[in-house]
Amino acid sequence: MRLERIKLVGFKSFVDPTAVDFPSQVMGIVGPNGCGKSNIIDAVRWVMGESSAKNLRGESLTDVIFNGTVERKPVGQASIELVFDNREGKLGGEYAQYSQISIKRQVTRDAQSSYFLNGTRCRRRDIVGVFLGTGLSPRSYSIIEQGTISRLIDAKPDEFRAHLEEASGISKYKERRRETENRIRHTKENLDRLNDLREEIDKHLQHLKRQANAAERYKVLKEEERLLKGQELALRWQEFNEQAKQLLVKLEEETTRLQERAREQQRIETEITKNREQQHDLLESHNEVQSRFYSLGSDINRIEQAMQHYKERRQQLQNDLSQAEQAWQALQMHYENDQQILTELTAMTKELTPELSIAQEQVLVSKTKLAAAEELVRGWQVKWDEFNKNAALSSKTAEVEQTQIRHIEQHHLETQKRLTNIVNEKTQLSSEESEAKLTGLEAELLDKTERVTKQEMLLADKLVELQTKRNLRQELAAKLDQLRSELQTEKGRLASLAALQQEALGKKDQVVNQWLAANNLSQASRLAELLTVEKGWEQAVEQVLNSYLEAVCVDEVTEIAARLNHLENFALTLFVPNSAGTTNSRLSYPRLADKVSGASGIVNLLNHVYIAPDLSQALAIAEQLATHESVVCANGIWLSKAWLKVANNAEVKAGVLLREQEIKMCQDKIATLESAAKECEQALAACHEAFNLLEQDRETLQQSLNQSRADLADGKAKISVLQAQIEQVQRRLTRLEGESASLQQQLQAAEGALENARAVWQQAMAAMEVDANIREELLQRRDENRQQLEAAHVKVRDENETLHRLEIQLKTTQSQINGLEQSLDRMEQQRESLQSRCQQLEAALSKGDFPLENMQAELTLALEKRVGVENELNAAKQALDESEYQMREFETQRYDIEQTIQSMRSKLEEKRIREQELKVRCSTLLEQLKELEFDLEITLSSIPEGTDKAIIAEQLAKVASQIQRLGAINLAAIDEFKVQSERKEYLDAQYADIEEALTTLENAIQKIDKETKTKFKETFDTVNQYFQEYFPRVFGGGSARLELTGDDLLTTGVEVIARPPGKKNSTIHLLSGGEKALTAISLVFSLFQLNPAPFCMLDEVDAPLDDTNVLRFCNLVREISKKVQIIFISHNKVAIEMGQHLIGVTMQEPGVSRIVSVDVEEAVAMAEEA
Repeated sequence: MRLERIKLVGFKSFVDPTAVDFPSQVMGIVGPNGCGKSNIIDAVRWVMGESSAKNLRGESLTDVIFNGTVERKPVGQASIELVFDNREGKLGGEYAQYSQISIKRQVTRDAQSSYFLNGTRCRRRDIVGVFLGTGLSPRSYSIIEQGTISRLIDAKPDEFRAHLEEASGISKYKERRRETENRIRHTKENLDRLNDLREEIDKHLQHLKRQANAAERYKVLKEEERLLKGQELALRWQEFNEQAKQLLVKLEEETTRLQERAREQQRIETEITKNREQQHDLLESHNEVQSRFYSLGSDINRIEQAMQHYKERRQQLQNDLSQAEQAWQALQMHYENDQQILTELTAMTKELTPELSIAQEQVLVSKTKLAAAEELVRGWQVKWDEFNKNAALSSKTAEVEQTQIRHIEQHHLETQKRLTNIVNEKTQLSSEESEAKLTGLEAELLDKTERVTKQEMLLADKLVELQTKRNLRQELAAKLDQLRSELQTEKGRLASLAALQQEALGKKDQVVNQWLAANNLSQASRLAELLTVEKGWEQAVEQVLNSYLEAVCVDEVTEIAARLNHLENFALTLFVPNSAGTTNSRLSYPRLADKVSGASGIVNLLNHVYIAPDLSQALAIAEQLATHESVVCANGIWLSKAWLKVANNAEVKAGVLLREQEIKMCQDKIATLESAAKECEQALAACHEAFNLLEQDRETLQQSLNQSRADLADGKAKISVLQAQIEQVQRRLTRLEGESASLQQQLQAAEGALENARAVWQQAMAAMEVDANIREELLQRRDENRQQLEAAHVKVRDENETLHRLEIQLKTTQSQINGLEQSLDRMEQQRESLQSRCQQLEAALSKGDFPLENMQAELTLALEKRVGVENELNAAKQALDESEYQMREFETQRYDIEQTIQSMRSKLEEKRIREQELKVRCSTLLEQLKELEFDLEITLSSIPEGTDKAIIAEQLAKVASQIQRLGAINLAAIDEFKVQSERKEYLDAQYADIEEALTTLENAIQKIDKETKTKFKETFDTVNQYFQEYFPRVFGGGSARLELTGDDLLTTGVEVIARPPGKKNSTIHLLSGGEKALTAISLVFSLFQLNPAPFCMLDEVDAPLDDTNVLRFCNLVREISKKVQIIFISHNKVAIEMGQHLIGVTMQEPGVSRIVSVDVEEAVAMAEEA
């Protein structure tokens, strides 16, 4: 099994979907710092279930999601998928059948993680479970990141043991053992709860049995009550039925009288209908006359309005004629003025036309002269360009040579200056002073070495003291854990006893608790809690006091008695514990009150109860007792002359006093344990403080040793620096000699080049003087040509302006002439229109007043007709009023009859309602009889003669009284008793099963412990053997081993002892960074020899190694890669060379990582072919 591919999306700097393939056994990941190489290692740990953000170099789990860059936005989720090649079937169990295993994890911004196994959603524990025993886990030895080397070496013995357990596969056994222990703990808890439940059910069954007997008696009485109620209902039905028959006869008589009044009402309705039809005819006649009257009025108004309109129209025509004549006169005046202006403009147009022709000819002549001047300027420009081209060549040559001369002179000066500096430096360089200083530093180095050796010995002694104090602290911590465990057990036992005591004292009765709370008695003690009973007499006191034990203790009863009126459905006992009691007794035998203390008022209850050690003596005492006296034995047998009572230990209240004493003892023990735990905590704190002081001393010694080592290293470094300086001085003198000879040759070559450059420069300067004269002549000719061109431009511009002004003036005049001609045409048309309008108005006014006279005649005729129609309208209205009066008389008669009928109907309806009520009551009684499962006829026949409702009511009251005396009845007690009995049998069977399961689990733990010890011992010996072999190979000598810190193989830690060649260090913490790295590599590869993980990831573990040790590291990697796939990150060229494939991580875009893969063998082959 090996890692085949990693798919990254949105994880840290890998924002784009990226696939990293691992085709070979040795894979190298390279790239510059900060490009995201270690993110690949983080991705593997994260997908395998890492839950600590700190171990992923973040503050929260959402920090693994790409958070954006300057050019990219953040993404919403990160996803990593690992693909494993499982063709060898190394991953066993249910996954052995798969040739490829895929593990995927996703996380969103709201910190919700999802796991997938072969595409199926699963839990984190499923992912961890897949790799148990394979050597793979988020923090296993197969993934070694930056800093993991030091953590592996500096790990505590218990922490290093975890790596051995993972290598040996014990982690699977530990997980099973943990699960088994959890099951045992839960099983024991269930067993305790089940036992408590069985005891409670035993007590409850006795109570249920009594309730079931009462329920049976209750059923018999209820059946008798049901029969009596049925007979009572039958008699009541018989009574209601007789009343209903009598009421039905009265209803029939009232209905006959109501029908007679209804027939009279119908006659009046007929008269009203006839009168309404006659009134309708009169109303239509009235409406027809009224319509003609309104029509004549409308005609009169129309004629009057027409006459008024005609008069207003004639006045309007006269006004329009006057306005038309005035408009014609004004138009005639405008027409004459426009004729005069048109004549003047026509004359002006004839004058402008010749002037425009002359101006056009002058413009043509000026443009010809301008073209000639422009041609002269273009010819000059051609000559000027040719001259500049020739002159630039000479100028450029002069500039180049001048620059060359300046450069050569500058180089000559620098060379001379450098020669001077070399001579001065030779004079200053000397190694005598450095050699003398080196001798002094070597002497100081010897002193520092001796000081370091002494400090190392002191530190070793301090470490021994620390270990002694550490062992003491562990012992105190173990003792404190034991005390806390016992304290927790006692608290749990106290809680169970308190719960049983509350049940026994009735404190769980909600109704009673509510009443007590309402009366500020919820905190009052129960009598059993105040009593102290002499040992051995608890059962006797419980037998005598019985229900008084759960009595609520109060200061006085009188005040509270007033609040007891509303108590229903629950029992309550109040007791005044401090009341005065009499101690007089008739006989001299010891009393039960003498055995009880804690409440003085208890004497009133126990004063007449004597005690006897056994039943025989009690019987002897009973013969002398009075009627109100009794005697009780220690075992709870209570008797007098007339009765005897034996204690029932199965009741809920049994053992209340003993349990109360046990609760007090438990509370005392808890107080003792808490005091011992507090003392142990103080001792542990003192030990911890002493340990911290020792640790501070050790830290001080360590710092001093580190400082001495730093001084020693600094002295060695200074010696190395001085030696290097001496060698450098010698090499520098040799280089200066060679450089001086080279500079002399350069000076000679520079002088020859300077002479040649100056000659060429002088020739170029002479050519430039000739070019200057030619340039002056060309510039003078240019100025003359520009003056001629400018004059031609001015003349053309002036003549164009004159031509343009004449053209505009001519166009304006012509436009005005056209406008005036169009205006004259419009005015002519308006003159003709106004003249026609005046003729029409004169014709309309000439018709006179003939239409007005016709309208006056028509108006007179219409007024005469309206007078006649008005008389007809008055006659029709009078007839209509008489009809309405007669209709009102009939309506009054109808109303009186309706009121009478309504009254009769109301009375009739009341009797019908009464009849219906009797029927409903009869029906209700029949339904009640049916509910009681009685037949009416059979019930009536079963009633004895002479029996009435009073007799049956008396019998019902008697039965109800008997039921009342039974008290509260639990009808479900019979079924509940049966159910609880079956439940008790079931719980007994469950109790036996749980005990059997507990035995099985304990045997399983013993088996797991045995296998764990054997496996761990084999693993420890094997890894220790490989470690002793690899360590000398890595260091070229030395020795190393693993040691157990304890004798118990289940809990012992593992300590690493390593001594490189020539060293006798007392602890591994004294090794240097490189030595720690090599030691860790030896350990990891030893673990891989035992249990090769599918792959091993190494993140820059070679960073602290020199080239020699890097070569040894590479050899070990090549050897282990035969069994394990190696994926390493390195900046060392020697280490990179061992990779069969290289994966390059780049960050061309800031903040975004990309992958480039290279097959090293193919690359080498291509290079050889090239």
